[in-house]
Amino acid sequence: MPQISHAYAVARVRTAQKALLSRAALERLMACESGGVLLRALNELGWGEAGDVDALAQRALNEACAFVRAVTPDANATDCFLAKYDVLNLKTLVKARALRMEDVPLSPNGTLSVQVLRTALEGEKYEALPEAYRAALEEIARECALAMDPLLCDALLDRALFREIARRLTSVREKEIHACFAARADSANVRSALRARSLGRDAAFASRLFVPGGLLPPSELAPLVEAPERAKALVKDMPYAPFALRGLAIYEKGGSLAAFEKQMDDYETSLMRAHRYEPVSLLPLVGYFVAREHDVATVRLIAAAVSARFAPERYADFVREPYVLRG
Repeated sequence: MPQISHAYAVARVRTAQKALLSRAALERLMACESGGVLLRALNELGWGEAGDVDALAQRALNEACAFVRAVTPDANATDCFLAKYDVLNLKTLVKARALRMEDVPLSPNGTLSVQVLRTALEGEKYEALPEAYRAALEEIARECALAMDPLLCDALLDRALFREIARRLTSVREKEIHACFAARADSANVRSALRARSLGRDAAFASRLFVPGGLLPPSELAPLVEAPERAKALVKDMPYAPFALRGLAIYEKGGSLAAFEKQMDDYETSLMRAHRYEPVSLLPLVGYFVAREHDVATVRLIAAAVSARFAPERYADFVREPYVLRG
């Protein structure tokens, strides 16, 4: 059962956050010249042993999710951060059903048990699922009756995820958590509009991909498909503007949207780091979890970069700002 004490959770986080990657640790990982060297470095940094980097990263993520579930004093709030793993599982199950695949692996990190999800999808009976997920699965069944459209499936379930998060947020008091998910929604929507452009699709197509819960209205996001240069003006007055503008500047110079996504993740880090030492608060736990997720994403990206022999200067586009600046 979740602990009821914020102070208890903070005390546990004080120990757990020692495993987070510092700037010095990230610099060491970025200096690795092969996958084997990277594995050894991660082992020496306390990530343990495994046959490959992805296995290490997945174990670190699983442990972080289990830790949050074990110590949270407010499961409704922290489940907002875990719900995406439920939706990841739903996407996997819907596509597996269309391809007649059985026993596909699922993430253990969501708020709903894997067995509940399997049973719901196998029997096409969704009563045990949140209303937003039920509605999305029913719409997928109608829209994809003749042929599975993976992009539409993902879009409908992503929108359902943000509707479910919005429902939970109505009883969450920490404004930083609200700000985090508003920024996540805006980041997803800006990226959807710009990716639609790269795919040669129109504003109507992009609008179907937009998720709710952001600060930017869809009516202003859709025109980015035809005029991506408007993105800077659109975000310039938002709370995350300094970060978004840096990412968009890299994109305008021919960089990928990974730089924009990285900058928006850095905004989350800045939000949470400011509350790292609060003695009686949910935010140190949330900050730890966000940081650990970013660590896992960064380690996976570094592994891919090492394999592809990326030039060292390219790391700046995707390596997240550490939550722990020294150590």
